[in-house]
Amino acid sequence: MEEQIRQIEENFNKNEIKNFYQDVKKEKRGYQPRVIYCKDKDGNLIGDEQARIKRWAEYFEELLNEQDTQQDTNERVNDSDDPDETIEIDEGEIRETLRQMKNNKSPGRNGVKGEMLKYGGKVVASD
Repeated sequence: MEEQIRQIEENFNKNEIKNFYQDVKKEKRGYQPRVIYCKDKDGNLIGDEQARIKRWAEYFEELLNEQDTQQDTNERVNDSDDPDETIEIDEGEIRETLRQMKNNKSPGRNGVKGEMLKYGGKVVASD
């Protein structure tokens, strides 16, 4: 308990407000046991550990044996190369979208964080 209090004080003194409030919130709530659920194919919750493991196995079996591959998906997307169907996006829309992005979120598949795009300036918005 003293270690947690020391950590909270340290976060406050270092002006790490986010960590400070997270730790205070955690201490206020106390210990809460985690119950892990997942949903079956019909959307019903599964709480039993063996049933959850079986459902995860089914899910990954379906996922890995899916007939539609990524390459087929890319081919379908690239089929619509009709110039009449393309949508023009102006620089103002890009800037507004970048401005609305939230900070401290995990990066996408390409490893680029939102802050890198958000604070990239005109270079990011125009390219």
